[in-house]
Amino acid sequence: MAGDGRPVNLTDRRVRGALMLALVMLAAIVVPNAVGRTVSGTAVLGRIPAEPRVGQCLLQTPPEPGVAAGRSWSFRLGGCSGAHYGEVSEVLLDPASTGTGPATADQPTYSLKPCGDGSAYLGWSPPVKSSDAVRWRSIELTVITLNPTKLQVAFGQHWIVCVVTPSTEGASYTGSVRGALSTGRLPALFGQCLTTVAVLSATIDCAQAHRYEVFALADVSTAFRDQPALDSDCRAFVASATHLADLTAGGALRVAAVPFHFDATGNPRPGLSSNPPDMAVEAMCTIGVTGTRLLAGTLFGIGSGPLPWA
Repeated sequence: MAGDGRPVNLTDRRVRGALMLALVMLAAIVVPNAVGRTVSGTAVLGRIPAEPRVGQCLLQTPPEPGVAAGRSWSFRLGGCSGAHYGEVSEVLLDPASTGTGPATADQPTYSLKPCGDGSAYLGWSPPVKSSDAVRWRSIELTVITLNPTKLQVAFGQHWIVCVVTPSTEGASYTGSVRGALSTGRLPALFGQCLTTVAVLSATIDCAQAHRYEVFALADVSTAFRDQPALDSDCRAFVASATHLADLTAGGALRVAAVPFHFDATGNPRPGLSSNPPDMAVEAMCTIGVTGTRLLAGTLFGIGSGPLPWA
């Protein structure tokens, strides 16, 4: 209605003028945003991550142990100067890169040897020769595998990476485990220390007060009965890892192999097996204190230095 009560006539010149003005203002707002803005420049391909190298470090929390992570999981490898979560111990080629098998960006084919246990990267050179009855291995750690991202596969990278990480899942550390078992310089997080050597005791950080430290582990035949031989092997491991001239440190320490076995029902028992139907026998090579004073640091590479008493 007009102000004087008369109906509004849309053909009225004033009304048509107001409508046109509103349409012009609306076009001024909408059209530039609908068309978009022109940006100068040239499109270029982003940087493709280079192939991994042995010795690089994992710079973020790793996936769950045993999980092959790749195209759906982004990971960062780089230098080891700061805190990191693992180290590249092996880089294995995908057979597709040698023409022995097909691969696509979505589903590469990996028919290759699995990752090793990391012992070679740690510099594990056993001072005793393993036999069929006793097979020693280095300290516990976790080896995970990483695959190339989809972008890397699309640009011709076909590999699988083996990364050694601490057995403590998701923990970061500084330093390197490369060659540690030959140099004696082992990052503390890889040490295995115990408050007791009871069967299947849980390990703790060696920076915490403890009585024992583990230097090697063994799978032992159920028919094996020679405890002195295990102790002799253990002394060789401890001498190699600690560089102690006197393994007892003047009577303060004692070196011993501590075996335990699983009986036919799967229950763990201390000592070597005395019953051939037993399922398995394992042993820990340990060094422990003889008195009441506790240690609060690893003995790897201690040499002639003072013992790290708590």
